[in-house]
Parts: sequence; structure tokens; C-alpha cells
Amino acid sequence: MTKNKLRITIAIIASLAIVAAMASCGKVEAPNDGGGSQNSDSSSQTSAPTDAAEPISSLLPVTENVDETTQTQPDVTESPVTEPVLPEVTNPPETTVADTDISDPTPDDNTDGAQQIASYGEAIVSIAQAQLGIPYQSGGDSPEKGFDSSGFTYYCVNQAGMKFPRSIKSQLEAYSHVSYSELAAGDIVYFSAEPNEKASFCGVYVGGGLIIYSPVPDEFVKTANITTNYWTSRFVTGLRIE
Repeated sequence: MTKNKLRITIAIIASLAIVAAMASCGKVEAPNDGGGSQNSDSSSQTSAPTDAAEPISSLLPVTENVDETTQTQPDVTESPVTEPVLPEVTNPPETTVADTDISDPTPDDNTDGAQQIASYGEAIVSIAQAQLGIPYQSGGDSPEKGFDSSGFTYYCVNQAGMKFPRSIKSQLEAYSHVSYSELAAGDIVYFSAEPNEKASFCGVYVGGGLIIYSPVPDEFVKTANITTNYWTSRFVTGLRIE
């Protein structure tokens, strides 16, 4: 037997006992003193017990099952949801043609559209490179005849638009001299057959320590690296064509 059932049983028994006691008290007659009025008063004036009997329902255990429908929910005040205020987007001002300073391109001075060589030096190098592979020829000063040493430099400078003598001696007297460290592309360079002698052959300096020249019989126009000790010890001078 569970505790709840036991409690209910005990409460019912106690209630029945109280009801029986009250019933027995109501049936007790008061002693007769010989006066009729007193009997009626005593019978009518039955004093109620001091402690009032509790109703049966108050003695029954209270069940713990609570009807969810009878419960009152607490009032919940919902705070209003405010949407974020977005900043107003403004479009950038349109740029009109009038707002932009448009200048007409400067017309090209080269109206014929042909590519011009910036300097005589570049022109001389370009012409020298075009002669690579042409055979050596003593006294020659053209691609058709072949080239000797001074004939090769004579041809390159004159084809670039500058007047240049044919012999080495005359060439050395024509333009300003430059040292080995000052050489630039297009300069004419002169060497001696042996160190510390007069210039006996020449070529076109193309930059990067290289020259193009027409060396000796049975050879052809080719390049040479003049940064080695052989060439530096035989270097005489450079000639700047201006």
C-alpha cells in the first residue's frame, strides 16, 4: 500500500469516528429537573463543540497534478523590434566630357611614318651588324667588293650619313678621341698589332665589350670580345662620331 492510499484510509477512519461521536452527543438527553421549560431549553440549547469539525475534503491529501490549462502565464511584455536605419546611399556625380580636360595629342614630327635612328652611333651599329659574314678583301670598302679593316669602318660611318676618311691615319684626325672606359655603342675603335705601337686595324664598338670588324685575309666580318688582356693591351684609342 502506498503512502497516499494509507493517508486517505486514515483520514476516512478519523472522519467516521468524528461523525459517530457527534451523533452520540446529540442523542444524550439532559437530566429532568421537573420543569418542562428547562427540558425544552436544554434540549434546544445543545452547545456545539469548541473545535469545529473540518470537512472531509480538507482532510484528503492534495494531489500534485496541476491542470496546465488553469495555470496563468506571466504577462510578458515584448519589446518592440526596431529595424536598423540604413544610411542613404547617394550615387557619385556623373563625370561629363566637359568636366574632363582632354588635350589633343601632339602630332608626330615624323610625318612620313618611317622609323628614325636616334643617333649616329645607333645607325653605325645597325649598319655594321648587317655586314656580318662578308669576306675580307684588301682595299675593299663595300659589301660587293668585300672589306678590309679601315674600308669597313669607312663604309659604316658614311652609310650612317657622316663623312669619314678612308685611311686609318685620316680617320684618327677626323673626330674627337675617347678612352677605353668611355667607349659607347657606335664609336670607332683602333688597335695596334703589338702593344704600344701605332694603330694598324680598327672596328665598330657595339657595346657590352664587343666590336664588329674585318680582320685579316681568309677571314670575314665578325665580332670580337675586347675585354681580354690581348685586346686591352693593344687598344690605342676610340673615336666618337658626332
